[in-house]
Amino acid sequence: LNYIPSIGEFGLTGNYLYQSGRCFGKIEVLEGRHYGCLYFPLTSIEEEQYLNGQIRLILEQFQAKHLSDEQKIKYLHDYLINHILYVERKKKQQENITIEECIVHTAYGAAKGKAVCQGYALYYARLLNALNISCLVVNSQNHAWNIVQCEGKYYHVDSCPKAIYLDGQ
Repeated sequence: LNYIPSIGEFGLTGNYLYQSGRCFGKIEVLEGRHYGCLYFPLTSIEEEQYLNGQIRLILEQFQAKHLSDEQKIKYLHDYLINHILYVERKKKQQENITIEECIVHTAYGAAKGKAVCQGYALYYARLLNALNISCLVVNSQNHAWNIVQCEGKYYHVDSCPKAIYLDGQ
């Protein structure tokens, strides 16, 4: 990957890293046209402390209950959908991204109540991993979701309420 400050140059092709304030990202450029990006927002120590506190509060609900891993996976999926407001991405260009636009891409943003699909997926992974349930985040050019291991099998799980399923499920 190459770092470049601007993607507007004609004829540029490749994968590039960029930084805008607290956001790092990767963009794909083909002949000067922007085709996709992936944000890697940074969180502060204070934001991580808040996030860890929220995770502890949510997981305390499981101590009194004797839920199976499958029940925990479903419960947290529904919890995220019911407690986080999905926000649309406002910009496709990476220049002049505000802190608020970065935060919705993080688990911290989801813990604060607003997120895009990446924030949902990162928060879901943090919650499940805190329960010792293996959970990974998968990113495409347009969406993020999770792969969760339950009882020796792997499942694609999407906790984002705006997810689109091509097979009608």
